[in-house]
Amino acid sequence: FAGEAVIFGFDFVGGAKVAIRLLPEFWGKGIGSEALELLLEVSKEIDLKTVTTAVKKENAPSIRMTGKYMNYKCDEDDTAVFEIKF
Repeated sequence: FAGEAVIFGFDFVGGAKVAIRLLPEFWGKGIGSEALELLLEVSKEIDLKTVTTAVKKENAPSIRMTGKYMNYKCDEDDTAVFEIKF
């Protein structure tokens, strides 16, 4: 068990949220990138229109990784919000 990757928070207009949480011993091994790619593929396959995620601002590696796959949208309190539209 390395962690979890989920699609949740489905709304009525084709939107949802994704989240990835890994145990520290699995950080920096490309697992998060792989998981995010897969979540976005599945999101597209199930016809979602918009997917968002929030990353703690203090988590610079995750912000960099997420920015490779999703567009920065805004800051909300202590998180950076990212979004992708299909």
